[in-house]
Parts: sequence; C-alpha cells; structure tokens
Amino acid sequence: MEVIRHRLIEGGTMGLEYDASWDALECIIMLSGRLRVEYSVGEYVLQPGDTLSVQPVMQDVLVTALDDADFLYVCSTNVFDQYSDGTRELQRLVEEIEKKDGYTASHCERIRRNSLLIGHKMGLSSSDLIALSCGALFHDIGKINIPDEILLKKGRLTEEEFNIT
Repeated sequence: MEVIRHRLIEGGTMGLEYDASWDALECIIMLSGRLRVEYSVGEYVLQPGDTLSVQPVMQDVLVTALDDADFLYVCSTNVFDQYSDGTRELQRLVEEIEKKDGYTASHCERIRRNSLLIGHKMGLSSSDLIALSCGALFHDIGKINIPDEILLKKGRLTEEEFNIT
C-alpha cells in the first residue's frame, strides 16, 4: 500500500484511467480545497474530509482542482515509481518547450485550461477530457526541434525552410 500526499493548483488536472489489467484500490482523501470529479455518469465536488475510492477503476475519471487542493492519494499497490517517472517525463517536455520559446509554456497552459472549459461545455466524456488536456498542453511540442532562426523568423518562410520544419 502506498500513500502519496498530492497538491493540484487551481485548474490543474489528473486522471484515474481504466486499465483492464489493473485491479488495485485507489482512494483520494481530501485535506483542503475542492476537486471536481467527472466520469461517464456525472460529476461531483470533493471538499475537505470527503473521500473517493474505487476498486478497480472501471472507467476514466478526470479530477480538476477548483481551488488549490491538497489530498492523499492511496493505492493498494506500488504506483509511486511509475507515477513519478511519468510525471518527470512530462515535466521534462514542458521545460524543453519553455526553454525553446518562453512564451509557449504559459500559452500551452492557457490553451489547456481553455480547451477543458470548452470540452466541459461540449459535454465531452472524462476520457476525452483527459486526452484533450494532454493534447492541448503539448500542442506546440513540435517547436522543440525547429531551429531558432526559422522559429523566430519575421516574415514568410522559404520553401527550403518549410522543408526543414
């Protein structure tokens, strides 16, 4: 069993994703703030003292912080290393995008938040919202491998420059 203290800043998201081979108990215990929990049959808000537990996760669940939120994530199996590796890799990509184009990092986060707002209004499923969140955050990832002289060029690109990108 593992217990991980987790913090999501307002607007931050995380997902509990369905996996047919996964049968672990997963639980969120709220410490502060509020989390909106969405899945195929509806949504509700967790507040301090509330808990959410599932065993196993049978459908994708999207969790969004309505305020800065602290909670305990409890899992009946070892998940910390896998979770940490995935989080570190995503953070590395975000830092690479930010290094390449400082404007892009805050732009990508704004696009992610606005995409989720639109996705909610459209009634997208929690699975689709999880995919939308990741896609929106990393929509500019292709900039990482574009040479600065092309990425920052004023005016139209030449045919040769288009072929490089």
